[in-house]
Amino acid sequence: MIKIDIEISDMQGFNNSYINSLLAALHQKKESLRLKLMKIEQEKKQLIIQPYFYTSEEKKLKSQLIQQFNDLDDQYSKELAKITSQIEEKKANAEQLSKELASFNITIPNDLIFKLNKHNIISTQ
Repeated sequence: MIKIDIEISDMQGFNNSYINSLLAALHQKKESLRLKLMKIEQEKKQLIIQPYFYTSEEKKLKSQLIQQFNDLDDQYSKELAKITSQIEEKKANAEQLSKELASFNITIPNDLIFKLNKHNIISTQ
């Protein structure tokens, strides 16, 4: 029997590109949420700056805007934590897979090696 070690070097590139695509998606989501937060923050500031007494309808609107802002901020934090944990999990899985693939061995019987060599499928040296 002959022992053959197989290394799969392009797996690291695959894992990196997958992680990079997750990071890009996270960045897009973060930017979208940041823009929404800015819009709500501007509306909130406009309501606070006004020097006159608020009507009950305006107080209700102000309260709703503040609540939307707080909800969006909470949602952003949860999404960021969720995506960050997914990325960390994918990195850990990729590292584990790389370690497993680095020590991956195949043992091929001599008669099969002879047949493969005979048909020029592999070359043993």
